[in-house]
Amino acid sequence: MKKQFYNDGNVDFNKQQAQNDIRLDNLSDFIEAADDLAIDGTLASQADSLAEDGGAADDLAIDGTLASQADGLAEDGGAAEKAFANPADDSAAVFDSGSGFDGASAADGENPQTHSTDGESSQAYSTDRESSQTHSTDGENPQTHSTDGDDARRQNALKTVLIIGASDGIGQKTAEIFIEKGYRVYNASRTPSALGGIVNITLDAADDISIQKAVNEIIAERQSVDIFVYSAGFSMSAPVESAIEQDYRYLFDVNFFAFAKAVQLIIPHMRSNGGGRIIAVSSMGGLFPIVFDSFYSASKAALNMFIKSIAIELEPYGIRVTSVMPGGTATGFTRKRKVYPPELTGDYEARLMKANAILADIEQNGMPPQRVAADIAAIAESPLPPIIHAVGIKNKILAAADKILPDSLNSMLVKNKYKQNAPKIKN
Repeated sequence: MKKQFYNDGNVDFNKQQAQNDIRLDNLSDFIEAADDLAIDGTLASQADSLAEDGGAADDLAIDGTLASQADGLAEDGGAAEKAFANPADDSAAVFDSGSGFDGASAADGENPQTHSTDGESSQAYSTDRESSQTHSTDGENPQTHSTDGDDARRQNALKTVLIIGASDGIGQKTAEIFIEKGYRVYNASRTPSALGGIVNITLDAADDISIQKAVNEIIAERQSVDIFVYSAGFSMSAPVESAIEQDYRYLFDVNFFAFAKAVQLIIPHMRSNGGGRIIAVSSMGGLFPIVFDSFYSASKAALNMFIKSIAIELEPYGIRVTSVMPGGTATGFTRKRKVYPPELTGDYEARLMKANAILADIEQNGMPPQRVAADIAAIAESPLPPIIHAVGIKNKILAAADKILPDSLNSMLVKNKYKQNAPKIKN
């Protein structure tokens, strides 16, 4: 359960605020140092437990570092609560641009935007289909024996992968991995994929009829879909006050309802086939909101909860469902984002442009799309995949922290990250 700040009117505000700033800096240092903290794998395993399996916050040991930081923040939070209510507060940013926690996704190749480094290790999964190198005995000719990898490719050739949004970004890199593994891979998107060995089907994610035609075409050819990956998305930088209804309805159509529709169509075939894998590219933006991209963050939060629910419904049929939450990812999605012009943003213009520039920096200096794709492929082949998976150790820690930090602190982190600590505007 998240702890809530109390508000003690007798607290020395300045003293408490200084203490809170120190603790926030310490929490920032802790997360920044995550890549260097091995601790015999304790950090990664505990973060996985919290972020993916819903383990209790107290289980995050590491000498109690994160828990003690959160306790200190919560217990001394009376002044912090006042600070959050004081728009004139101009606290220093908790995280620099190298450790962002916000994200949006890419159309025709999802690109969620919470930052992690290229060097972060991918989540390891043992799978029934992963190949291990075989060695011949002294008397054997290794060329006369097929390797496990060859056997796996022959088995994979019988399996069908559908990726909605494989023409670019994460979706494209995911398709490359599945093609290399020997799967029969279909891309469904408005723009055809240029990859060799892929079958392109035209699909408009905002059109239910188009989705149904695409799924029917694949079923007619292959009888079922073994692995379904949803990697399409839409993002818009806009003040909620002036957001155009057509835009945010389109955003939800692409980011949420298209996935739900495709899942409805695919489930009966997976059930009759004895199971399958369903994976959606979500975003850390579903946990830590993106300033001036509120509809996007809402769509990803909805996607995560939808997946948590249907994972329970479908598990008895051997169908496993996973939401993959990457951080900032360097793809072409940054330039595809719809950014509202000054005539539509009014008084919000300066703050919107600042937040949008920070978001673009997080994305373009983020992890490569193949980093996310590797996790997706591993999850697809895992016998026991997680329901919610944060990509990269920093994002795992942030996902775990979100479970124990109060909402007011979450909000403060986001405001500092996007430099939104502006004084209150008087009418």
